Amino acid sequence: MLIIPIMIAGALPFKLYYLTYYRKQTNFFADSQARLLFLLIALGVALVTFDLVTLTKAVPFQALREGLFMVTSGITCTGFHNSNLYTWSSVTVLFLSVLMLIGGSSGSTAGGIKLSRVNLGIETLVWWFNKPFKGSHALTSFRHNGKAVGITIAEYEISKNMLVIALFILTIFTGTILLLHLGHTQGFDSSEVIFDVVSAISNVGLSSGFVNPQMSMAGKWLFIIIMWAGRLEILPVIALVMGLSGQFSQKRG
Repeated sequence: MLIIPIMIAGALPFKLYYLTYYRKQTNFFADSQARLLFLLIALGVALVTFDLVTLTKAVPFQALREGLFMVTSGITCTGFHNSNLYTWSSVTVLFLSVLMLIGGSSGSTAGGIKLSRVNLGIETLVWWFNKPFKGSHALTSFRHNGKAVGITIAEYEISKNMLVIALFILTIFTGTILLLHLGHTQGFDSSEVIFDVVSAISNVGLSSGFVNPQMSMAGKWLFIIIMWAGRLEILPVIALVMGLSGQFSQKRG
């Protein structure tokens, strides 16, 4: 219980501490990322606790203790655990994988896609769904954090945001398929392989047990690449590869 507030503190935007100290702004819930973080933790704890009680037949107090700690550790990308994930049901493991993929706030120590991108994605969906109902000739302004944003800027930011999310999901899909083809998955189902791939790309550190010293060298190198690419949020890695390939092509020419 003492560690949980520290994990949450590391996943909040560090600008909030500046605002609290210098501007005496103590309302953390004024920040959209902080609101979403606490909301996801509350929903995650409720669902994981329910799953542990109903699906794995855990004692309610033990389920609550494990659910609260594991959900907080997963979404804040801290990597601590007080439960054996191998004993969890597949659906619970996949749900925790989603929380790890989302991760913490931009401007924090957490990894993952980041809450700011999830917030922007939600605002984008609201904007897209509102446009058809206001007529084809009506100009529907895009609002981000309660403020209107110009269409040109909005479309650029939305495209960049969706590209990063799509690249994360594509990397997870590709990595999982490669690991399943490499073998060494005996005793583990696909949900546990996906969990460890998501943990790697979000730099969480939690594991279902799939990653172990007995893995093949190819599997270990694949996880190294996924962890490195996830920490850099993939786009810089693509830029590096394209730049190196361009230089190689020029030298050959």
